[in-house]
Amino acid sequence: MQDYRMIQVGFVIASIAGVFGVEPSFDVPVINVTVQEGDMAVLPCSVDFLGEHKVVWTDQWSTLLTLDDRRIIDDPRISIERPYTRDWNLHIRKALYGDRGQYTCQINTNPVKTKTVMLFVLVPSKIVDHLSTRDATAKEGETVTLVCNVTGVPTPEVTWYKLPNEGLQTRERLDLEPGIFSDIGACAYTLQQT
Repeated sequence: MQDYRMIQVGFVIASIAGVFGVEPSFDVPVINVTVQEGDMAVLPCSVDFLGEHKVVWTDQWSTLLTLDDRRIIDDPRISIERPYTRDWNLHIRKALYGDRGQYTCQINTNPVKTKTVMLFVLVPSKIVDHLSTRDATAKEGETVTLVCNVTGVPTPEVTWYKLPNEGLQTRERLDLEPGIFSDIGACAYTLQQT
């Protein structure tokens, strides 16, 4: 019942605003949104006193995504959700790492009013098996290079352990300096018999 009264009050205020020429304004401060890859991203945009104005969402390349509650872009993952009449929340289902960046909610006032939301997409860490060392065999005294390629955002931290020899129960952590780094989080360690 209370939500219904709030909606009624909202309609009355919107009607009065239209009569007295009150300009639309954003109700929610600028925020950042962080989601895991594969989850739904909800980018909030709440507008007071919208009246006859229109709301659009654009991405960082100024691509028009939505107009009012209609999706313009040909991406079925994108929609506008309106839990309350003043809300114009952009939903991105199954967010991808490529979806990260700045999104803008705009009202077609003169000049245009904008509110930006930064979307950060985290990618779970994983080892890239086909680019990593599986097994290595060497003679005593030879140098061995072990490679572990990992992906993830933020870049994961890699820790190397020496498995216990027969009869021992604990593994030994190797505090080695990485030999190689690249954009996908590659690291190689060289073990040398001294």
